[in-house]
Amino acid sequence: MLVKRIVDFCHSFLFTLHRARLVVVWAGLVLLVAANLFASSVDTVGQARPRSGIDIRVTELMIQASQARDAGDMNSAELFWLQARAHRPSLPRPVWLDQSPAKETVAQPAISIDELTERIQKMSYADAKILLNDRLEKDPANLKLRQLFLELSEKAADHSEVSRHSSLVTVDSRTSRNIVMSILSVLIGIVLLWQIARLVRDLNNQF
Repeated sequence: MLVKRIVDFCHSFLFTLHRARLVVVWAGLVLLVAANLFASSVDTVGQARPRSGIDIRVTELMIQASQARDAGDMNSAELFWLQARAHRPSLPRPVWLDQSPAKETVAQPAISIDELTERIQKMSYADAKILLNDRLEKDPANLKLRQLFLELSEKAADHSEVSRHSSLVTVDSRTSRNIVMSILSVLIGIVLLWQIARLVRDLNNQF
C-alpha cells in the first residue's frame, strides 16, 4: 500500500513537472515573438518618421507646381519641381509639366534673370544648387548665374563648388577682357592706318 502511494506520488510529481516545463516553454516562445514584433515596430516607426517628412514636403511642392502650371505660370511650376527633386533626386519629371494647361489661361511672361536670381537667393542652398546646376547645363555661358552660384557656395562653405566656379568665372572674365582688348586693338589699328594713308596722300599732293 505504501509502495503504491509512493509510485502514485512520483507519477503525479512527474506529470506536474512536465506541465510546468510546457508552460515555461510556451511562455518563452510568446515573449520571444512579442519582443521581435516590438523591435520591428520600433524600427519601422524610426525609419518612417524622416521619410514621412520628406514625402510631405515633396507632395506640397508638387501640388504647388501643378497649381502654377494650371495657372499658366510654367516658370514657377519648373522651380517648384526642381525643389521637389532636390529633396528626392530619383523623382521623375512629370509629363504634365511639359503640357499646356487644360483650361485656357493667360500665359505668364518668361521669368527675367533678375527675378530668377532673387528667387534662388531665397531658397536653401541644397535647392539652389540643384536649380543652378540645371540652368547652367542649359546655359553654361550665363556669367550672372555662375557668379551667383559662386557667392552661394562661398557662404555655404562648399569648397568644391567654390573652386570649380571661381576658375570658370575667372576664365570667362579673362575671355571677355581679351575680346574687348582685341576689338580695341583692331579699332586703334584702323585709325592708325587711316591716319598714315592721309599723311601719305598729303605728302604726295605737296610734291
